[in-house]
Amino acid sequence: MKSITADLQKPFESLKALYAHLSSLSDLEYLREHKIINYISEKVRVVGEVRRLADHTEDVRALNCYAELILNKAPYLPHDAAEAEHCLIRAAKQGSVKAQYNLVKLYSGAFAYDYDTDSRKDDIERYIAALNEADDDYAAYFLAQYYITHDQIEDGHAKLEQAVAANVPEALNFKAKAYMNGRLAGVEKDGKLAFSMFKRAYERCLVIGEDKLVEPDLKYEILYHLGCMYVNGWGVLINGYTGRCLILKAAERNEEARKYCETIMAEYEWYAPMKEEGKNLDVDSLFEGSSAATDFRKIIQTVHESASEYDMDIEVELKDNEPQDNGGFDPMSMFEGDNPNIKVYNYDADEDFFSHVHEGTPQFGGAERRAPKVRLQALNKDELDKIFAPLDDLVGLGHIKKEVRSIVNLVQLNAMRETQGLPKIPVSTHMVFSGPPGTGKTTVARLVGDILWEIGYLSSGHVVEVARQDLVGEYIGWTANMTSKALHAAKGGVFFLDEAYTLSNDDSGRDFGYEAIDAINKFMEDNREDTLVIVAGYKDEMGRFLASNPGLKSRFKHELDFKPMDAEQLYSVYKSFCKKYQMVLSEDADTLLEKVLKRADRQGEFHKSNARGVRDMFERMLVKQAERLAENFSDLSETDLVTIEKQDIYMPETFNDGNITYLPNKKKDD
Repeated sequence: MKSITADLQKPFESLKALYAHLSSLSDLEYLREHKIINYISEKVRVVGEVRRLADHTEDVRALNCYAELILNKAPYLPHDAAEAEHCLIRAAKQGSVKAQYNLVKLYSGAFAYDYDTDSRKDDIERYIAALNEADDDYAAYFLAQYYITHDQIEDGHAKLEQAVAANVPEALNFKAKAYMNGRLAGVEKDGKLAFSMFKRAYERCLVIGEDKLVEPDLKYEILYHLGCMYVNGWGVLINGYTGRCLILKAAERNEEARKYCETIMAEYEWYAPMKEEGKNLDVDSLFEGSSAATDFRKIIQTVHESASEYDMDIEVELKDNEPQDNGGFDPMSMFEGDNPNIKVYNYDADEDFFSHVHEGTPQFGGAERRAPKVRLQALNKDELDKIFAPLDDLVGLGHIKKEVRSIVNLVQLNAMRETQGLPKIPVSTHMVFSGPPGTGKTTVARLVGDILWEIGYLSSGHVVEVARQDLVGEYIGWTANMTSKALHAAKGGVFFLDEAYTLSNDDSGRDFGYEAIDAINKFMEDNREDTLVIVAGYKDEMGRFLASNPGLKSRFKHELDFKPMDAEQLYSVYKSFCKKYQMVLSEDADTLLEKVLKRADRQGEFHKSNARGVRDMFERMLVKQAERLAENFSDLSETDLVTIEKQDIYMPETFNDGNITYLPNKKKDD
């Protein structure tokens, strides 16, 4: 794309374009569309252009914008408070009430800089007096914030009401959020009033135009709040479709809305077409003489008939100004602190905040979602080595580690092709893990999810671990629904099916397990990106599983064989347990352990349990150590507690060591 630069002859138009561009640099699709490879470098360049406007034009908006980027500690800027102060003083001299207010905040320590507020009292009073004397409705809004923040509630209310009466959009938005949280003294929590005030604030934005707003992204923040209220049915009739349309539009310039889209909406099949249709949304028409309950589908061009595909509309009557019944969910319960100007929706505070969106979807082991990673460049060797470190630290599995690296290299190469505008090559990452228990299949599956998330291939990388009982129902029709929910929960991450062969144990083909296999096969065909399916089990049984469905084997391009551990690897696993729990093998115990494990390897005693068998052996050793020390519990040193002696080593079978014969230890449950 052609670089957006500062035009010193048209400072306002330049600033508007630069700010919009800067706000879009967090959107991966925007970066790809404009072929921006290094978004950090682009941010630094754009901020430099804003600084050039501020330095050479004395434009008030540019001065305020650059100062706020510094004061809000943008990660790509030096945090030079003195430079920000200099910009604000220059803007204040031109009568900017916003600059005067930001100077008051700066001198009051609101931006967490080490200002000696006592020495700045005169400056604070001077700018407060200037704001009081200003014949400007925005001055009243800024004073309201200052007074409320400093517990001068009566003065704050008076100034806020003055700004609200003057229809200052930012003041209306401030008051709406106060109605939402109910924590501003004198303002009770009221959903209907909050919705009405947000709507009024948006309508006012349309009247005065974005160019005159002191908070340039205000419209998008309001849309996000309105969208969440529609979704939750708080203060307005529930209308999930309308709410998500508003949130989708807000995501163009609002980070919270963008996060909601990426972490909640993106996992649904309807998200992609809805996002495409969103380009035609005329949001403003919702507020032009229409009621708050207007059906938002009417403003989507040419796609009215497709709305039912999203299956998201619910409308119920709202009674007595109470939130509608969402299973006990209170959309306002997330407020923390007493500042009414805080963000209304805080996703990080509670993973279940929007759990009603997934109504009917069970939670599976390990299914903890994460925000997507943005990777616009291939990672270098050092970066990859860091990501692979947890996998590389596992005992053995050299061929498995090599295969995973090969898959990651292929994924990275394809991503590089895409950034250069070359066609994507279809890449299948679905895998078969074959091998006995205890060889690391589940651990590797989790690490693969982490790795593919780190490089940006999977949007979440979480792992949904299931077995037959999670997928197969007792009656006809249950299995398809159960399997669909499990697969849906895995979108953006890894679907890990252990002992997959149990779905095809019935040779008659009448077992419900085959219904689950068909559902998994179809899911893999329809979801070729952003979800990885891994099936695991014994090698021979997995061969029969892959043969149970004509299209199944072709879906899995990578078959990783987890071989039984040899004596050296078993010994390393045992030592890793010792290190983890700060246990030390005595010299005699160490020698005996090696001999026991070598014999066990020769006889194949651990070939079916591997690391699990070693863990069992380690845990039984702890029992023997405790029995040995029991007589002297009152007089034990730290050395006694951490030392493993020869007699503590657990013997699974009779073992001869020279002239000594060790009898097998009886298990407590034998």
